[in-house]
Amino acid sequence: MKSEVDKKIVEKDEEIEQLKRNSQRIIDTMQSNLDAEVRSRNDALRLKKKMEGDLNEMEIQLSHANRQAAESQKQLRNVQVQLKVRYIQEEHVQTDVCFVNSRQTLCS
Repeated sequence: MKSEVDKKIVEKDEEIEQLKRNSQRIIDTMQSNLDAEVRSRNDALRLKKKMEGDLNEMEIQLSHANRQAAESQKQLRNVQVQLKVRYIQEEHVQTDVCFVNSRQTLCS
């Protein structure tokens, strides 16, 4: 009888040890998964920060490009106005030349 009890105790001890090993394997697997998720999250955060920095840099570059485009348009308008003024001046000169020529023809 005592041997049966001892045998059952040994079997239960073995079951408990097996449960401990299985539990430890499960815990190790879960810890590995958790570690991998933490690494992935940290990588994602690093990538997010880098992308945010890149976006900020691109926004700055876009702002500079827009300012340069606006300045170029302003300069173009100024050149167009100057060209129009010179064209009008040229027309006046031609009109004056024609007037002088026509007066000279009449006077001669």
